[in-house]
Amino acid sequence: MKVQELLDVLFPATGPKQLTTDQKDIVLHPQGPAWVLAGPGSGKTEVLTVLVLRLLYVEDDPIQKERVPPESIVVTTFTA
Repeated sequence: MKVQELLDVLFPATGPKQLTTDQKDIVLHPQGPAWVLAGPGSGKTEVLTVLVLRLLYVEDDPIQKERVPPESIVVTTFTA
C-alpha cells in the first residue's frame, strides 16, 4: 500500500473530514521520532494514529521503503 492509498481510504475526497496541511506534514514525517505539539481538539491523537498506520502498512514508498515492526513503535499522548 502507498501513502496516498492509505489516506484515500481514511479520508475519501467526498468525505466530511480531511487532514490539514500541518496534519499531513506529520503523517508524512520521513523517519525517526516525531513530536506533535498542539492545542486541545486539534487532532493530535488522530494524526498520530494515522502516522502509526502508515508505519505499519505502507511499504515501497519514497519516504518509507518497508513496513516498521509493531514492537518498535511507541506512542504516548497526554493532555495537561
